[in-house]
Amino acid sequence: MDYQLWDFRHVVAAKLAEADINIIGVLDASSSLWNTKMMIALIVTEPSIIDLCTYYLKVMEKTPWSIKLFDSEIDAQNW
Repeated sequence: MDYQLWDFRHVVAAKLAEADINIIGVLDASSSLWNTKMMIALIVTEPSIIDLCTYYLKVMEKTPWSIKLFDSEIDAQNW
């Protein structure tokens, strides 16, 4: 897998805490050890979901993966 596109445009609330994001980050960081060239585009418009995605970016910043937030699918796909 070379890329992922996560579309959160229709998400208005999530029952996730930073601890949950940390767990996802640990799992993804371990995956980044063998798949170093992943690109993840996060399409998000809701402020509370942007906050969660921004936290995920912080958790993943020391991995080799490229992760970016977008507010449109076209921009995400062009990236």
